[in-house]
Amino acid sequence: MKLNEHKTALTLGAFAGVVHIFWSLLVAVGLAQTFIDWAHWLHFVNNPLKIRQFDIATALMLVVITSLIGYAVGFVFANVWNFLHKK
Repeated sequence: MKLNEHKTALTLGAFAGVVHIFWSLLVAVGLAQTFIDWAHWLHFVNNPLKIRQFDIATALMLVVITSLIGYAVGFVFANVWNFLHKK
């Protein structure tokens, strides 16, 4: 099965963006520190990290940059997949 590079890239880019929108919302409503403390506890790690105050410009950069990186990774993934599954 051949993967469409653009659709695969859009899917992974959108997924990365949505995950980081969710993270930004956690920061905005003040639940990010609780979540990150819990995730580190679950992995037997002491958490030295402190979540900073929410900033909309930073949140937008986070979502845009991770979406672009997700798109690039999806594009590379689809091309590698198609290369390895040639008939």
